[in-house]
Amino acid sequence: MNLRNFRSFIKGRPALYRKVRLLVGWWRRWRYGLRHVHPTAYLAAGSLLSKDLVAHGFSYVGPGCLVGAGVELGPYAMLGPRVSIVGADRRFDRPGVPIIFSGRPGNLDCSQLSARRDGVSQYWRSKAQTQSSIAE
Repeated sequence: MNLRNFRSFIKGRPALYRKVRLLVGWWRRWRYGLRHVHPTAYLAAGSLLSKDLVAHGFSYVGPGCLVGAGVELGPYAMLGPRVSIVGADRRFDRPGVPIIFSGRPGNLDCSQLSARRDGVSQYWRSKAQTQSSIAE
């Protein structure tokens, strides 16, 4: 029996398929050392995952994904193939500020940055405000 026939055999029996899928999920969580991943989360093969990944129920990580430290996936979250999340190293609580200028948590405030960078960030802030006023 080759692999294709074996997969067809398992998928043709729903109860057996669920058990095999849970077993494969348990093995991947154990192999990667993922203690905070819900049993219903699906981790595709070939992904590079940080050990502190938190994945809630029915979340999906596609093949070839790179997930860095400090990432939490909510319930029903899906990452397609070859998606990279480099970690919780950026601030995302500042609407209208491009992520590249948002800074890192615990670092200096944008107002304390160098004049050149502050000028560039002011430019992007004004662009974002202009575009938001056009959208209204």
